[in-house]
Amino acid sequence: MENVPGAPLLHPIQLCGTSFGVPVRRHRLFESSFPLQALPCAHERFTERKFPGSTNRPRGRTVCNVGEYRVPLKIQKECMEIDWDITLHELSEAVPPAYTRLLGTQLMQQIKGPGGTSSNEQR
Repeated sequence: MENVPGAPLLHPIQLCGTSFGVPVRRHRLFESSFPLQALPCAHERFTERKFPGSTNRPRGRTVCNVGEYRVPLKIQKECMEIDWDITLHELSEAVPPAYTRLLGTQLMQQIKGPGGTSSNEQR
């Protein structure tokens, strides 16, 4: 299950784009029926101000804001590592594929178990 910080989940982990080298601070919570391992945020990894700012950040931002009109959709898609057709609204709801890869890897490890083979492979 995925949700945003503050959602009433029981034992979630938080993932952030900066943990994966993705230049977005996109905190999302994940909860599963099996234990999940999170990666710590790495906000300090991004120091160059190269994304459009706003009135409160006239020098620009170090990470890309996703779902905002002032950043071109093409740049937002590149930052999220999304290479398929998607609208700005859809992108604002999207989870970076890096999160899915991490969680999918953990799911596959859970299915395979400590011996490294799935129950189907053992038959």
